[in-house]
Amino acid sequence: MDTFVLLSPRAENPLLDLTLRESINAQMLWPALVLVSCLLAHAIYTDLFCGRKITNSTSLSLFCLALAIVPLVYQHAGMHMLIAGGVIGFIFILYILGAIAEGDVKLYVGLAVLLGQAMIPLLLISWLLIIIYSLPIIFVTHRERKRADSTMKFGQRLGAGPGGPGIALAFPVTLWAAGFSSEQTLGLLAVMGAAVAVFYLNGLLERKLTPPETDDDNQSENDERTANK
Repeated sequence: MDTFVLLSPRAENPLLDLTLRESINAQMLWPALVLVSCLLAHAIYTDLFCGRKITNSTSLSLFCLALAIVPLVYQHAGMHMLIAGGVIGFIFILYILGAIAEGDVKLYVGLAVLLGQAMIPLLLISWLLIIIYSLPIIFVTHRERKRADSTMKFGQRLGAGPGGPGIALAFPVTLWAAGFSSEQTLGLLAVMGAAVAVFYLNGLLERKLTPPETDDDNQSENDERTANK
């Protein structure tokens, strides 16, 4: 029986590992892991190059994929979902406190359903990565706001940088901590990087092939909105 070990080798307690069904081995999960990596790569692309947003289609696809995978592959699917529900509740509390952006929450929820208790180290790893690459942005933002307002919440500091890349990169790192080999982890990172490059090139082609809007087009849109009112 394959298991992604988290806290102890071959932990018998279902709270401490991600034990797969006897008919499933870790190699059979590669297509699903590659698909998850591509969805996370799209989150990186949109968060970095499309106005700091993570689309609902990406988050919903990840959530639905996770819901389909969990009962098929995990030996303790019920306990897995119970823990995932608790982690999701904790994530929403952080969102209410202002520590996590809305788009990041949607991405976290899908990964929480997929990983269950392994979501806890992913949260810590992703926050560490976000803080590291956001330090310059946090410093500049703090200096600008200090002139107008001396108060600045922790959530505003943490949310100064894009969360998508940190969350996405934390996924293969978490799998590595859970028992993936270095070669497998580098493979997922390579897939993620290649997917980001493809999305970026596709975006460039779309912008190049899309004709620029003219004043007549803008006037037509305004006329249509006025007519609809």
